[in-house]
Amino acid sequence: MADPKKIVPENTPGNLFVDLTCIDCDVCRKLAPSIFGEGPEHSFVKTQPRNEEEELDAGRALICCPVGSIGQKEKRSLTKAHDSFPLTINDDVYLLGYHSKKSFAAESYLARLGTHLVMIDSPRFYRPLAEKIQTLGKVDYILLTHRDDVSDYEQWRKALGAQVLIHADDSDVVKNPDIVIKGEEEVEITKDLKIIPTPGHTKGHLCFLLQDKYLFTGDHLYYSRTMGDFYATKDYCWYDWEKQRDSIEKLKVYQNVTWIFPGHGQYRAINPGELPQITKRVLKNYF
Repeated sequence: MADPKKIVPENTPGNLFVDLTCIDCDVCRKLAPSIFGEGPEHSFVKTQPRNEEEELDAGRALICCPVGSIGQKEKRSLTKAHDSFPLTINDDVYLLGYHSKKSFAAESYLARLGTHLVMIDSPRFYRPLAEKIQTLGKVDYILLTHRDDVSDYEQWRKALGAQVLIHADDSDVVKNPDIVIKGEEEVEITKDLKIIPTPGHTKGHLCFLLQDKYLFTGDHLYYSRTMGDFYATKDYCWYDWEKQRDSIEKLKVYQNVTWIFPGHGQYRAINPGELPQITKRVLKNYF
């Protein structure tokens, strides 16, 4: 729980605050960009909420903070913020929120796959969220991009009755995975779900392509709001940077992609046929 005695010095005075436990993960700045700013080592409240919409955005940021570093001096209801998740991104994809410290606040998504659903990476377990998801449909798979972002997968598997999928080279972090992907060749689970092995960030990293247009990139490829473009970083490559280069180049063949959903950074709509140009820029700028 956030401590009002440890408010970061940049914080604008008012009810909402960030304390010194902040890990600078960017979650609050993504969910409430008009409220939270980026300091040298942590986020801070740059503007106190001024209307109901901003109060809702701030509430979402508070409940999603993976370390509980956002607080209110006078408690206000967070019911609307809780009720807004899963948060609709488009007709087929939802943001799950409830970011986990175990995954350094990686994003988790829920996506439609025909009449059923899939979860991409797993958030912090929150039973009311599980109950809300079940009203949207049956979750067939929990698709794990890599070893870093598994969080509370076991609780989600039990609550949703879903099968957990991960690559063999990262599978040691999952107890009894239901589906294990091997090798580096694309695997088609259904006609609308392709598994793309993309080793580099970790040895067993995977990307997922749904309906040939939604690409979930885990920690492989990001979009930066500050840079205004996609990028990759050697600073957080735990396995093989050259492998990651080859894996990014592999993505250029998926020309029908219209959305990219990363584990970190901002999700982003793109134009059909744009992905080859994106991969070309990333390879030129960062490798």
